[in-house]
Amino acid sequence: MKKIQEEIVFLIRKALNGEVEIEEFYDSFPDEIKESNLFYRAVYDDIEAAVEHFPASIIKGTLKTDFFKKSIEYRNLLLDLELLNSNIEEDMLYNERKKRIYKKDI
Repeated sequence: MKKIQEEIVFLIRKALNGEVEIEEFYDSFPDEIKESNLFYRAVYDDIEAAVEHFPASIIKGTLKTDFFKKSIEYRNLLLDLELLNSNIEEDMLYNERKKRIYKKDI
């Protein structure tokens, strides 16, 4: 499981910097874990949302990292990263995430 966590942490770090394409993400995220664990499924969804919605300037061809760092997607990835690097028991990660997740105002 440690190797899988390291792969996911690597993907989160790339997503935080706008350095992962959606196809690379789909190919890299371990399928077996997202289907069997609610926490990792939520992390998968967070990374996917961040990659799909990473802001960029079409005219300048540049990433808008300052804008992204203010987004809920960015904050959720930071939370996921913090939880993955914590000493929280794996079976408690999802519950801890639910307590602390950033949500959009409805």
